Amino acid sequence: MKIQIILLTLSLIMLESITVRAQSTFPSVTTNWPRTVEDVQLVISTTNSVVERGSSGVVMAVIRNGTTNAIGIFEMGRSIDYEVTLTNKEGKLYRLTSKPHRVTIANVTIDSGKMLTSTIPVTFGTNIEGGRYTLMASRSFSSSKGQFRMDSNPLEIEIK
Repeated sequence: MKIQIILLTLSLIMLESITVRAQSTFPSVTTNWPRTVEDVQLVISTTNSVVERGSSGVVMAVIRNGTTNAIGIFEMGRSIDYEVTLTNKEGKLYRLTSKPHRVTIANVTIDSGKMLTSTIPVTFGTNIEGGRYTLMASRSFSSSKGQFRMDSNPLEIEIK
């Protein structure tokens, strides 16, 4: 149990400024923030806008707490914590995150004015038809006002 908590702690990166610096290969997300939910935002980015069916990748997610109080999130495994989906113009939806075999639960606090960045492993299944899609992520958080769900900014992705 002690090792799992240490690994989880090491995988969390707290950021002090608006520009994402945790992984320089990802584009800056400072200009693409979505609407707020209770003054909290979730923004995502990727390194590629064109991906092949059957490939795997990573989506960078940043949660920004713009409230005057701390918020809490449960970390159970990034493929559970975040729901990452692709939707085409006809409305067909594909879930890109999978269920892990083992789960460690931790309560993580994001202080007022701070950000938390995560990388989310995704798989673009071979069942996904080629074409243009909108990639989005969502997840829950809690504050003194209750439990909330936030959606990310949309990203345009082409599947080949």
